[in-house]
Amino acid sequence: MDVYVPGCPPDADTIMYVFSEILEGRIPSVPTDIMRYD
Repeated sequence: MDVYVPGCPPDADTIMYVFSEILEGRIPSVPTDIMRYD
């Protein structure tokens, strides 16, 4: 399985959100309010 986690760099909350969605059997869709681009 390949998953793209947006951000530069993605923060810990975004990574945890993606992992928790995968563990629940869902395909993660990262909300724009938690994306980070520095």
